Amino acid sequence: MGVGLGWSLNAGSVNRTVRGLPDDFKAVDISKEAKIKEKKTIGIGIGFGVQISGISIGKGGKAGIGLSLGQELEYDNYEGFSTTLGIGGNARFGGSNFGGGIGLDLSLSSSKGATFSPSLSPFR
Repeated sequence: MGVGLGWSLNAGSVNRTVRGLPDDFKAVDISKEAKIKEKKTIGIGIGFGVQISGISIGKGGKAGIGLSLGQELEYDNYEGFSTTLGIGGNARFGGSNFGGGIGLDLSLSSSKGATFSPSLSPFR
């Protein structure tokens, strides 16, 4: 037979079930100690980049398009092994009085998901 939260009444006895500390606990301060190991990550990667095209524009001006590809393998003592594949492209323009570029990188990681990173470098 139930007689209240955490209490039960049986023929000939009264029982109480407690999870953690009981409400009527009146002792000294309670402290809890936790040991957390330091997070360590090691990795190795390889990548390459290539300039696909480059042309001259007027006096001292240049334009180019490039592509990069990379692969990385990591080990983390909390999450285990993961791998990342990245691909990126860029276009750069420059001259004696101006210059700048745009870029776009995409990476896919087994632990962090997809990352999309556009970039724009200022024109002078």
